[in-house]
Amino acid sequence: MTNELWSDGRGWILVAVSVGHLLMLGVRLIFPALLPEIKAEFLLTNTTAGILLGALWISFATAQLPGGVLTDRIGERNTLVASAVMATIGIGVIVLSSGLVVFALGVLLFGFGSGLFGTPRLTVLSDIYPDRGATAIGINAAVGNFGNVILPVVATVVSGWFAWRIGIGVVLPGFVLLVGGFWLVIPVRTSSEMQDGGDGSRRRIVRRIIDVSTGRPIVVATAAMVLVGFVWQGYTSFLPTYLVEVKGLPQSTGAIALGAFFVTGGVVQPLVGNVADRYDERRILIAVTAIPAVAIAAFPFANSASVLIALSTVAGLQLAFWPIIFAYIPRVLPDDIQGSGFGLLRTVFLYVGATGPIVIGALADFDLFDESFILLAAITGIGTLLSAVLPRVAR
Repeated sequence: MTNELWSDGRGWILVAVSVGHLLMLGVRLIFPALLPEIKAEFLLTNTTAGILLGALWISFATAQLPGGVLTDRIGERNTLVASAVMATIGIGVIVLSSGLVVFALGVLLFGFGSGLFGTPRLTVLSDIYPDRGATAIGINAAVGNFGNVILPVVATVVSGWFAWRIGIGVVLPGFVLLVGGFWLVIPVRTSSEMQDGGDGSRRRIVRRIIDVSTGRPIVVATAAMVLVGFVWQGYTSFLPTYLVEVKGLPQSTGAIALGAFFVTGGVVQPLVGNVADRYDERRILIAVTAIPAVAIAAFPFANSASVLIALSTVAGLQLAFWPIIFAYIPRVLPDDIQGSGFGLLRTVFLYVGATGPIVIGALADFDLFDESFILLAAITGIGTLLSAVLPRVAR
């Protein structure tokens, strides 16, 4: 399998896109890890903090469709380079910020830049690995989860030594190198170029996207993504704060628990991707949503740090959902609208998912932090039911 993934120069593409995913995703998870310090400096309530984190994800979601359209128009390499440049600028603005408005502007810039990365990341891997799409995306997701494990912990340690802005700024050199890596390694284009036949052609393309997106496979898959995405964003945004404010644990324990969630993802994602490429993907989707639902529901009833970290580790099985569903959807979309269609679907599920931090933050301010975890568990359970009825699609 390793030789197959590495052949014909594809291995370096997988490496570049995976390192990009590590940085893009890892930085987004730095914000929840440092949220107690950010809240203290800017005097934020949990609701306001949730809105700020929701804005990060909304800007990320807003970039999905433009990222898909740019991919169809100018190719994967140019879109990925533009993404890395904008994300780098956003981090720079955050590091240099002196007030909430400038900080929020940097967050939005980073969110949009990292959002441009999302669609071409997946179309590149689906295109260059037609028979190993779930495996490649699983490896890519696992590397991203390694960033989720390491970067929040590093940022927390550096923040303790210096300041939280420095904790975020340690990633800047990596992003500068990423820009050059994308330019050197990624092919100009891996998917078919969208043909521009004027307004009539564009209208036909829009109709095709709508027609495909209203079919049962896409509707069920997107609904499942919406629910699991809501849980993912709500859980990861407020887990450290929940452990600090409700369970009375130190901020470092919150970062470790968040990292444990992603350690599981890093281990299981490549494995389930390979299994899903060979066997029934629905059974795997059911397992990786049902088990985390039970773990999340147990949070309000646990108090020791070791038990809470263990529950977060089990909840991380949910991360195996993503490489499977992300490999499933491109098989349904026609090649020439793959970027735009996938970008539209990602926009839908990310917009709804971005309400997760807002809802959890508001519940926390109403002293319903424990109940918010029960809500997340119930929503994950509905995702399990949708996974069970996901239509089979030919590979």
